Amino acid sequence: MSLAQNPLIPNDGVLLFNDGAALAFTVPYDGGDLAFSEISEGQKEYELFFSRGRFYAARKTVDKPVEVTFTCDAVGFTDAVQAAILDIVRKSGLWLAATSTLPAAAGDLHCSKLTWTGERTSLGGTNDSSVVMKYLHLTAAFAEGTPGKFTIKGILLPYSTDYLTWT
Repeated sequence: MSLAQNPLIPNDGVLLFNDGAALAFTVPYDGGDLAFSEISEGQKEYELFFSRGRFYAARKTVDKPVEVTFTCDAVGFTDAVQAAILDIVRKSGLWLAATSTLPAAAGDLHCSKLTWTGERTSLGGTNDSSVVMKYLHLTAAFAEGTPGKFTIKGILLPYSTDYLTWT
């Protein structure tokens, strides 16, 4: 995957959630702060081996999930068909029949695809930036106020080589 030539600094844009079939939910936002934990070559944990205190070998071990957080000022909580962000997280309402993006053979954990698009053209970029997280298990929190804040957290599973892409 290649890194964008312009820095990823936008703080407003759109979140697009998709299930494994045809459901989609769009959330416009302002003041966002998408973050994810460490990513590495192969997205593996490592076991280090030492002999009398001196390192002599390393071995890749298990896949390492990526922790994702996103907090923003709410611009909208429902889309045109009155689905809500919590419907995606709780798999309720219109998302009751949602299909997980994680294949059934990999377990019964419900995952969604999240595409984050950040505004960059107004900052001098030639295109907006995007990050696609393919197997994301979600949680959410909301805080009332002006502006209202909501936080989405998730665990991105490295199920396939294309689980995380960005442009």
